[in-house]
Amino acid sequence: MIFRTPHYNLVMVMEPMTKESPGRRIRFQDGVYVTSSKEEIDFIKQSRSFGVTIFADEEQPKPKPKPEEQPKPKPKPKPKPKPKRSARLQEILDS
Repeated sequence: MIFRTPHYNLVMVMEPMTKESPGRRIRFQDGVYVTSSKEEIDFIKQSRSFGVTIFADEEQPKPKPKPEEQPKPKPKPKPKPKPKRSARLQEILDS
């Protein structure tokens, strides 16, 4: 199962490190974590962050589109021209 998060290097601690054991961690890389371990899947789904900042992606990861295949951004609209000021108003503003 694939999990995604906007936090690129998120680390979740399953078991804390002790003198006797190195502990267990789930480390997201570039915001993605792939696992088939039922224990890890259950741990992530029971987390408070699941559904808030961590999301499950049941499908296979989609490859990123190549730059030439990405849609081009829409051009920004031209700004509206400023209304012309009367000569008297311009004279007041200049003084």
